[in-house]
Amino acid sequence: MALCNRGVVSRKLLPRETNKKPKTTAVYTVGPRIGIPSACGLDKWRVAVNATKTAALLTGQQRTMPPKLRLRGQDVEWQTKVRYLGVQIVRCMRMAVQVEQIIHQSRAARSMLRPVLRSHLPFRAKIALYKGYIRSWLTYAAPAWYALYSTSQRKRIQGQQSIALRMIVGAGRYVLNDVIARDLCVETVEEFIQRIARRMFDIDD
Repeated sequence: MALCNRGVVSRKLLPRETNKKPKTTAVYTVGPRIGIPSACGLDKWRVAVNATKTAALLTGQQRTMPPKLRLRGQDVEWQTKVRYLGVQIVRCMRMAVQVEQIIHQSRAARSMLRPVLRSHLPFRAKIALYKGYIRSWLTYAAPAWYALYSTSQRKRIQGQQSIALRMIVGAGRYVLNDVIARDLCVETVEEFIQRIARRMFDIDD
């Protein structure tokens, strides 16, 4: 990631000689000062950018849209939301669209695994399936965006884990979700995200 006048521009460093086509690039700008790297700067850092696949997202509460950005002689269109690396990012940065997407995907995965999760397999095997196929949807790119989730959105995500764990053990109505998670030794979604985020930052340091 590169910072440019309070704007964030995603980039992919390429070797000196390559025939690969550049992937989609998203440009995020914040506030009235808008910046975009010049062609000379991109060439200097050997960054390949496809201007036709580049989108600009202006965050904040500005009512009037600024002039279009230009990259390599082409206009970069302003968007109200962009999809970057599978994450839905909207102008208000509330992440509601992303939460709906990951909940929908986790429900679909749980529905396909329902016969297995309700089978007589050992709990350890079913927990491994849950972590690999359902929790991975709930926590996709979470270290980067979980801080932007509201309290209600975090509860909805945690609720998807509770539903899956209840399905695994076949728990009755009056068994608490916390008791099920404790007996299965499964941490909460927030604890898991904090752990992987801490590990990621430790590796980066």
